[in-house]
Amino acid sequence: MSADASTIAVRSADQKIRLWKINNSKPKPRVFDVSKDFRALALSLDGKLIALAFKNTIQRWHREAHEKAPDAFEFAKRWRPGRAMAFHPTRKMLALSYANGNIGFRALDQPEMTPILQGHKTNYNVLTFSPDGMAVAAASIDGKILYWDFRRNSKEPIVFGKELGNQNQASALAFSPDGQILASGHIDHTVRLWHLKVSDPASCFDVLEGHTGSVRSVAFSPDGKAIASASQDRTIRLWPVNVYDKAPRTNNLEGHEGGVLAIAFREEGKALISVGDDRTVRRWDLDTSKFYPKFLGTHQHLISAMAFHPDGQAIDVASDDQQIWSWVLNPSESADQPELLSKKTWQREDQEWPMVFSPGLRTIVSWAPYQRIRLWRPSYHQDFQVLGGYPGQPVALAVSPDGQTVASANADHMIQVWDLDAPHVARHSIKHHEPVTVMALSPGGQLVALTAGYDPEAEKPNPRIWLWYIHKSKVEPNPLKDYDKEVLALAFSPNGETLASAGFDRRIRLWDIRKPEVSPRVIKEQGVEVSALAFSPDGETLAAASVDRTIRLHLAKTSRLADLACQRVVRNMTQVEWDRFVGADFRYERTCEALPEHERVE
Repeated sequence: MSADASTIAVRSADQKIRLWKINNSKPKPRVFDVSKDFRALALSLDGKLIALAFKNTIQRWHREAHEKAPDAFEFAKRWRPGRAMAFHPTRKMLALSYANGNIGFRALDQPEMTPILQGHKTNYNVLTFSPDGMAVAAASIDGKILYWDFRRNSKEPIVFGKELGNQNQASALAFSPDGQILASGHIDHTVRLWHLKVSDPASCFDVLEGHTGSVRSVAFSPDGKAIASASQDRTIRLWPVNVYDKAPRTNNLEGHEGGVLAIAFREEGKALISVGDDRTVRRWDLDTSKFYPKFLGTHQHLISAMAFHPDGQAIDVASDDQQIWSWVLNPSESADQPELLSKKTWQREDQEWPMVFSPGLRTIVSWAPYQRIRLWRPSYHQDFQVLGGYPGQPVALAVSPDGQTVASANADHMIQVWDLDAPHVARHSIKHHEPVTVMALSPGGQLVALTAGYDPEAEKPNPRIWLWYIHKSKVEPNPLKDYDKEVLALAFSPNGETLASAGFDRRIRLWDIRKPEVSPRVIKEQGVEVSALAFSPDGETLAAASVDRTIRLHLAKTSRLADLACQRVVRNMTQVEWDRFVGADFRYERTCEALPEHERVE
């Protein structure tokens, strides 16, 4: 695909190359016969020129000149062309690899092609020019990536990936718009980033992992802040580019029914065009506000507690750096890092355990040494005070979303609940029958959710979530039993009707508290363990902090999915589509009220 995503050239099993213009309303490809001695093809950046390399000649075709014969250039017999070729971005010139490992250049208005870059004796999968045309990179079949900078005095290339070997060879290359970074996509499912303007450019500064198939194509966004990778696993992934941030982060584009072969950005980075093995060309809207999960950022330390601001515009997080930070959800370009709140807000004693807090930091509760629970209510200008009548060492804490109620559990399985208007005496005490590890309080503090029963040394660990109704302390709690690994985080929705849970199985579950016997809705696997959860004030968004120090925002209400789908389509379903995807037994209705009923509905 051309760099401007205007043209696609595809070589198929019938030994023909077809050339399409993407923005043509009725695309009809131009067909080239390449059944004999074909070696390589290349498209110019604007897609108007296509070059085809054969055993003895190069043909250059003009996309619009259908009747005109191609320009043809013959090779000297001593040179055997390889499999990689590229147009120069600004000059009338081609670069072509040779089977002996050299790179040759041909000015398209001159008869002779001379190999001037000596590589090593192996063939190349791909080669590409830097945006200014002053450098060339080529990926060889032995796993090495060679980089020539024409501004250097030496003609010897810088060699990247000497340790990779042919099992991890690169199949795609792309320069960043400023020419500072080279991205390589590999058959070992990774994308590697190489910084070209440092003292040791041969050192890979980041490895992007997440694909489950070979990476076939990579492309930088026009502003250089993101990179897209296309894979044989049928997905496209978008990665922020940050030299100093090595934490995993990605948004997935899924929809192709075969491997994705090529990608290119379009419309100043607002859209992405992809070509797949499923014989389709797809356009993807890159309005990141519509992506779920949304990647919020990477924190500097492990996140242990989290809560939304009451206005829903920021998230406060507590981490192992002994501070509370605030992430703004829609930052300006100048404010895309968390803000450190006043150090007076939180300062732990030595060896003090992590803490929990309510939205807006109305109430902060901590586990202190010497069997103490400390609380601070900065919104009420109250300094630290110690909850009274607490027996034993605390092992779990929870604070209600309104900041009025605190629950705790100790090592003797005793659960206590305090009203903060009278913090000196516990309002309720409940004796649980198993060790408690994590807790959550519903709005109003009438329901306690806790995890217990997990013994990693047991032959069959049996982790469970229990629901205790405070006013029914003599009634056995309800268990939720959909787990086989330890639960690390719990959170109630603002209306108290949904409980979110997550843990070592890397999944987030959403439980309907009104129907605890019904299986939960499961949000797709996170990739890493989740350490903290928090609902937005409207209950539509769930924030999940992971042990990789990232925060991701998920849709918590399925009703929002229909709204997002209706934003992306131009019509309602036909009757045939309705019968297939909804069911013939259901009466047809418009899925999107704002869109007209389809004319083929019976």
